[in-house]
Amino acid sequence: MYGPGPRQLDLGEVARNQFAAARAARGMSEEEFAQLLQNLLGWPVTAGLITAWETNATPPGDVLVACELVVRQSPPDLNSREAFDAAAQ
Repeated sequence: MYGPGPRQLDLGEVARNQFAAARAARGMSEEEFAQLLQNLLGWPVTAGLITAWETNATPPGDVLVACELVVRQSPPDLNSREAFDAAAQ
């Protein structure tokens, strides 16, 4: 978790862990989580991106915000863009 230098926190690793924890909290496959994020973000998200964001690529800020909203929403609201828009207010 610490990068170069004296005990420097690796924020990329923290972001990847947060991203992975959001998917785990929902118990979704990579494909399911990709579709959910694609619906929320309005741009293409693939299962390959999910894998990359969990392992070696730092997820973008908007993706991390979407993950936070996913974790806060109850399951019936997951497919409702309006529910996420309201939660973001």
